[in-house]
Amino acid sequence: MLMRSMYAALYGTFVAVWFVLILNALSQPAYAAYVDPGTGLFAFQMISSTLAGMGFLLRRRIRQFLARFSRNS
Repeated sequence: MLMRSMYAALYGTFVAVWFVLILNALSQPAYAAYVDPGTGLFAFQMISSTLAGMGFLLRRRIRQFLARFSRNS
């Protein structure tokens, strides 16, 4: 029973690999690049949110650092 399931899995893998190879061989190259107009806004949002998060983290670290010295004085 175990051997039968192993052969079935091997056969399924074999079929999947051949399917991918055939699709890859039949594909046509695409010479056009399309960038959605919202892509630039999405990139701006990612960069600005990263910078805002870094600013928040830096502000917390500076406050913790200064609080450590004010307690010891």
